[in-house]
Amino acid sequence: MKIIVLILIQILIFCEQHQKSSICSPKNKNFISYLFLNSSQNQNACNLNLTRNTSSDNLNNNPVINNPIINNPINILLNQKELLTFSILNPEGEGEIDGDQIRITLPFQTNPTNLIANFTHNGKEVLVNNTPQTTSVTANNFSSPVTYTVVAENGTRANYTVTVRIPSSDGKVYVATLANLNQRFNTANIFNNITGTNFNATSTFMLANELDQERNILYIGLGAAGQNTIHTFEQADTTNGSGSTRNFSITTMTRVAGIALDKKNNRMYVVNLDAGTSNNTNRRIFRIDNPHTKSGTLTSGTDFLQFTAPDLHPSMSGIRRIEYSAKTDSLYLCEFGADKTRSREVPFTKPTGIAIDNKRDILFLTNNSTDDLSIFENASTINGSTTPTRKVTSSSLNDPFGIHYIPELNRLYIANSIGNNVVYFNKIRTLSGLQTPTISEFSATGPTDIAVDIYR
Repeated sequence: MKIIVLILIQILIFCEQHQKSSICSPKNKNFISYLFLNSSQNQNACNLNLTRNTSSDNLNNNPVINNPIINNPINILLNQKELLTFSILNPEGEGEIDGDQIRITLPFQTNPTNLIANFTHNGKEVLVNNTPQTTSVTANNFSSPVTYTVVAENGTRANYTVTVRIPSSDGKVYVATLANLNQRFNTANIFNNITGTNFNATSTFMLANELDQERNILYIGLGAAGQNTIHTFEQADTTNGSGSTRNFSITTMTRVAGIALDKKNNRMYVVNLDAGTSNNTNRRIFRIDNPHTKSGTLTSGTDFLQFTAPDLHPSMSGIRRIEYSAKTDSLYLCEFGADKTRSREVPFTKPTGIAIDNKRDILFLTNNSTDDLSIFENASTINGSTTPTRKVTSSSLNDPFGIHYIPELNRLYIANSIGNNVVYFNKIRTLSGLQTPTISEFSATGPTDIAVDIYR
């Protein structure tokens, strides 16, 4: 009501010069009743086009009414019918709104028949099959797409189709370890009393793995001395892990410490772990286009590009993690030995795991020395010494290394190298302070990195 009053006051001020004889003139005694009557009937009544008249008879350049056939503020207000936000409460799932389509991913084995939605809108009411909906109260069956209708004050309507996706299996967790194996666990939600499939890459000290979920390919990088190979496992969710499908190597790549994928452009970024304290030229980052097609020894300039990064820490203890941000087309690197994260150098105590929420611009970072998780909002703008937006601590964090973030489930997985286990936290975007993991734990020998496929 206050908004309508303010709009009316503005109309009265701007329409001072309008002819008194016009029904659209605020000076006409029937102006108010005519305005509301016709607006409620969705007619173009008293639609005011306030422009500046530059003719010689209007030297003061005052606003005058030149065209009464466009939307006025009252009609705009009464015609609003947008669904602004949408989520499912239990289990938690945030909707991605794309035009009139809303998509939500919920965990495996969720019962879709009686889910309660939380939503905001700018209309008069929200309906499903002409039944009024109350946010955080009304339940619906989402076994098939559900149409939400937002009704405006003037009676017009806008439809939104909500589709809930529930994975057909419990997903897969892939864990790189300090032992001579990379393990696949056939569950992403319940970790108790399960065994894994081992991926044998014939080497120890596996520091990095990365999953191309769309192509179902697992990439494994080895941190052992003399290793310059990326091992590729196709059909990662079903392979027995006895041998990689194919491998590719780069002669100048020494010890793979971190792998990141630009999934939109199908590019892989690899950071190496140099072994010496004075070899500045061996601190490199590699970009490999179309990695799913590569095998054998790659040729510089044809198969890959490389650039040196002399400010990277030169020690063997400079264990690195790398993450690609699609939002800013940027690489984030964290360095264990250098005690900092390399994206405009934000200092930390032995950072070991890094993840990005591209849509919400959030950075997640585990600290090996302090056994905690730092969360930074507005990640693309941070620079220099920056205090985390929030910190999460837990007795279940013991030498945290690799992390994996699932934005669809608002979930973060953490591999504890000394703790020899993996845990995960739900509702991670808003967690703060001392917390207990949602699920803890399954055993792995010295886990260093983790990748998760929630759909297979």
